[in-house]
Amino acid sequence: MTHSSISYLMLIGTGTLLPKKLPEMLTSCLLAMPIDCRLYMPPRAWTDDGERCLKAKVPAEEIVFRTKHELALEMVFRARENGVRFKWVGCDGFYGDNPDFVRTLADSGEQFMADIHCDHRIYLEDPKNKLLHATS
Repeated sequence: MTHSSISYLMLIGTGTLLPKKLPEMLTSCLLAMPIDCRLYMPPRAWTDDGERCLKAKVPAEEIVFRTKHELALEMVFRARENGVRFKWVGCDGFYGDNPDFVRTLADSGEQFMADIHCDHRIYLEDPKNKLLHATS
């Protein structure tokens, strides 16, 4: 049995979300260290196969599919609840391209810097509002 389809997300003390590339990221950050991690399990390969999860010693209460975005938000909010002080959250384009993820960060008052992919559209004003005014 291989565990290659499972990956980890880590939150380091600077408020940066790290997918998988921990060693190279830590060497470029001053005074950064892991403070939380979450196990990501794809639905078909893992969370839909409870027996496989139990064989791999995944706790029964953790055999629930959650997206990487949901896991990342859980880590940020848990860090805040536990009194971890950080000024901002940084994330790569996988997270930055997800509007629900960045909107949740913004709505919860977090300052963040999110990379986005080069073809990501940016609107200076909410396009829904312009559409509403044009049809009225």
